[in-house]
Amino acid sequence: MHRCKIERKDIKNLRHNCQELPSEQLSRLSLEGGLVDVQEGYGCPPSYVMESYRGQTELIAAPHDCRLFKDDSNSVTPLSSINGTFQNDKEMAHREHESLQTLRDRLKKQLEDESYECMICCQVIRASEWIWTCKKCYHMFHINRANSYGCITQWAAKSFQADIGWRCPSCQNVTFEIPKQYRCFCTKKLNPPTQKFPDIPHSCNSICGKIRGAGCTHPCTDQCHPGPCSECPLTLTQKCSCGRQTIAGRCGKQLEFKCSMVCGKTLNCGLHKCEVTCHQGDCSVCEYVVTQKCFCGLEERVVPCTALNLKVTSFSCGAPCTGMYACGVHKCELRCHDKHGKDDCGLCSLSPKKKEYCPCGRTLIAELMKVERTSCTDPIPTCKNVCGKVLACGPEDKPHRCIQLCHVGSCSGCPSSCLITCRCKALKKIIPCKEFILYSAENPYLCLRRCKKLKTCQNHRCRAVCCVDEEHVCMQICGKKLNCGIHNCDRLCHVGQCSRCLQASFEEQYCLCGQTIREPPIPCGTPLPSCNQPCSRQHSCDHPPLHNCHAEPECPPCTVLTQKPCYGAHEIRANIPCFLNDVSCGRPCDKKLLCNVHRCKRICHVGQCLVNDISCQQPSEVIITCSCLRKSSKMPCSDVEKAYQKLLSLKIMEDNHSNLSVEKLPLKKSLSTEKYRCLPCDVECQRTLRNRKMAKILNISHPDAADALSAFLKNKLKTNYKDILDVEDTLIELLHDLDAQPNVTSVSYSFPPMHSELRRIIHEYSGHFGIETVSYGQEPQRNVVATARRDVSYMPAVLLTASKKYTTESSLLASSSAAFAPSKTLPPTSKNFSCGGSKMQQLQSGGKVLKRGFKEPLLSQK
Repeated sequence: MHRCKIERKDIKNLRHNCQELPSEQLSRLSLEGGLVDVQEGYGCPPSYVMESYRGQTELIAAPHDCRLFKDDSNSVTPLSSINGTFQNDKEMAHREHESLQTLRDRLKKQLEDESYECMICCQVIRASEWIWTCKKCYHMFHINRANSYGCITQWAAKSFQADIGWRCPSCQNVTFEIPKQYRCFCTKKLNPPTQKFPDIPHSCNSICGKIRGAGCTHPCTDQCHPGPCSECPLTLTQKCSCGRQTIAGRCGKQLEFKCSMVCGKTLNCGLHKCEVTCHQGDCSVCEYVVTQKCFCGLEERVVPCTALNLKVTSFSCGAPCTGMYACGVHKCELRCHDKHGKDDCGLCSLSPKKKEYCPCGRTLIAELMKVERTSCTDPIPTCKNVCGKVLACGPEDKPHRCIQLCHVGSCSGCPSSCLITCRCKALKKIIPCKEFILYSAENPYLCLRRCKKLKTCQNHRCRAVCCVDEEHVCMQICGKKLNCGIHNCDRLCHVGQCSRCLQASFEEQYCLCGQTIREPPIPCGTPLPSCNQPCSRQHSCDHPPLHNCHAEPECPPCTVLTQKPCYGAHEIRANIPCFLNDVSCGRPCDKKLLCNVHRCKRICHVGQCLVNDISCQQPSEVIITCSCLRKSSKMPCSDVEKAYQKLLSLKIMEDNHSNLSVEKLPLKKSLSTEKYRCLPCDVECQRTLRNRKMAKILNISHPDAADALSAFLKNKLKTNYKDILDVEDTLIELLHDLDAQPNVTSVSYSFPPMHSELRRIIHEYSGHFGIETVSYGQEPQRNVVATARRDVSYMPAVLLTASKKYTTESSLLASSSAAFAPSKTLPPTSKNFSCGGSKMQQLQSGGKVLKRGFKEPLLSQK
């Protein structure tokens, strides 16, 4: 805290210098090592002097005992004592008075210097301009001389409403009159003349005369001024709250003065005194209690201490009285009552002094008896009139009466009937009077109608019988889960959402890694505290975690860029996030389907090419043959498997008919081109197969030698002799390889890609060798695979290239016999062939491909 003492000459110099400084430098000034901060207000420039400007002498005489210090709020605070603090309420009131005095003086100074700004237009209010002043916050605004427009007039006209008026731009004080008149501050003079310093602008220079405030009835004696009026200087006497002591105080200051004495006033009970220290207002109600006993002494009760309860010492508990009348014969028929200090319950109710009339009350006993009754035990005579006592049944306006003759004792039951209404007024019914008297206000008659109105929860319906409730309150417990997900709502069934859980835990709460802690109490359902440490969980990859500790059950995916292969392993894809395990390269899949003929045309995908074991659905057809390769046909690839399974079923049925002891084997799918021989053989096939077996046994020419070659092959032999020669050599070499490997059943050879005419030559010419051919791939890369099978493939009787040399049938048979010699004498072939100008390359296994290369024992096991 910095303090400094300001001399009179320093204040004059300060005032002169501050008028030349810009406003930015007026907020902080240094005087001899100390700091003087300046308080600023809205609509006015920085104020550097806090004194009155009634005269030049008052300007420099005001701070004669002022010391300034810089507090935490960067404002100037005058000290009224050496210690610099206010010690009691009187000093606080003095401080408020100084702040009001400062406001009034500041407004005066700003009007004299013409530095006060209108809050609406932010323009300076000059002495020659008309103004309007708010009566609550004392802010001044422009008003036009024409009384039709101006800052405050336009503001009020735009926001005015008939029922709520308009509000002051500064303090929001509501006013119901639009300002159109220019008056002085005390509102006595209309359109006051223009005047400048030393007179106060916009003032009438007369006595203010306004009421100072609440509690003061004396008018203001100052000259017409802006801002609030000064405090009343008169001193009045004031009593404390209990009225025992008197003090002197300023007029208008409603200070609550309390002495240290006990109040001592009599409380409302009239017995006890007020024990509270001097207080304001009426004394509180007596807090003592009084104990009362019933007349029979069986019960007690506690009641507040009041004047009425002090007068009553006993009460009636309502129990039947157990005492005896004074006669000593009859018991008291009353309920708990006052015995007035006697041991008995008073005169007997049957005493001659009390009983003067017959039981019906119409005839005097003296008229009915000749001898006067002397005691309560004497009989009571009856008259011959109808009893006529009012019974408990019947309507309220005309109840039923007893129809018996005058009798002693209570009346018997009424034999009539009466109308009764249920509690909810929905049912009216006539019932016997003996049943009617059983119902009362405590036990009302109920109908069977159930209420169907919605209860207050708007969820359940009232199912009460004969309901008369105006508000159907649902008494069920809500029981829904609260926002914490642990506790249930224990409120009555209600409308809307349940309130938040009010349970709290007083144990420390840790994050999952244990590095962050939250101190109790912790409301139920509060999530784990947020932690800035890296996640410490086990992750599926080895990359360091890029996310912080969290409470979610699943970690965010790892986004580190890696390299991963695509679905079909076509290539390694780069810049793939670590969490992505399935990557597609966008190329065709190109994997072989289960048909072993077509390839998958789908874009690189995950999983199997054919979903749910669906057969190949490609539209292209494949060539199928019978088992002996004599017949051939075309069929969609999707129907080949079905036809093959049907053929196997037929074979098993034939075997069952031919040999009853044959072993039954389950049908299995073929994994090779075996299924493409699914055409059933006919009688001609059986004849041809029988001839072949016989020819092989007799080592004679093949019986199919006489088969004529097709015209297509004969024509191509003339034009493409070299290509046909290469194909012929390849097929003969394939038969050589089959004979050279006695342990295999089939040998395959893959021709290079070629055009359709060469593929047709291979297909048709392979049929004469008993070799199976299948085409694969798409144009122009489509090729042919030839497969030679043991006991099926053979050397034809006549080669196509030798048909030019043998024209007669005898020469044809001779050449056929020489050609069908053992495999060692087969025509030699070269290893490299050319077909159509392009070289034909064999498979990678030294010129042969073993597609079904199983040994004979393995086949027998299957």
